[in-house]
Amino acid sequence: MAFLRDVWLNGRMGDRVYYTRNGKRISRRIPETVHKTPNMKKRSANFGIASRAAGVTRKLLIDVLPFPTDRDMQNKFGGAFSRWLSSTSLGQVHTEEKVGEICGFAFSGSKLPFAWIRAIGCSYTKGKPVIHIPAFIPADNNKLPKDTMAILCKVAATTCRLKDGKEEKMEMKDLEITVVDGKTEEQDLTLNLAIKPGHIFITVLSVKFKINEKGSTYILYKEGYQPSLVLGANYKKS
Repeated sequence: MAFLRDVWLNGRMGDRVYYTRNGKRISRRIPETVHKTPNMKKRSANFGIASRAAGVTRKLLIDVLPFPTDRDMQNKFGGAFSRWLSSTSLGQVHTEEKVGEICGFAFSGSKLPFAWIRAIGCSYTKGKPVIHIPAFIPADNNKLPKDTMAILCKVAATTCRLKDGKEEKMEMKDLEITVVDGKTEEQDLTLNLAIKPGHIFITVLSVKFKINEKGSTYILYKEGYQPSLVLGANYKKS
């Protein structure tokens, strides 16, 4: 009498697939085909568009953001773009001067303890962003680091074509606000980069503090003291 031993399939049979991995024989059921609804297909396509646009924007801002390689921040920023587009077809995305899902996004975390930063405004003149920094009394701001002698601001505007992330551009300006006992003067800062049809336009503010400690001057690189946020998010329909 003959016996057949140690036989194993490789490949698919019916609704199962058989294979060997690391010396182990494995059989698993093939999942049923998922039929995507029109909304699911739109969301899937928009996820790719959102991820690409967010990635291009972050790349342009690499010298502005405090922690540009933070994966959690990257995922949340891409998620903000995805929530904005949702299941809307690209051709049906309307002009928005303030994209609420992106505007206000904090690259440095959700908490912005500096009241004067929250009061900074962003408007547009002939398609160009104008940053309005209101007057404030630095000495009265109870969240400034000890021995702060100046507040260093970087304001950057980025733009790229939404559908493919191309035609990307960035402009950045620096502003130093000296800490004095009296109230600082209000200031307007205009960037010369203008939004074009079919483009997503992002304006970002990042702040660092210059410290004078016992005659030694340095820039404070400390988590929680490098606030960075989206002041404006603007889309112009093609």
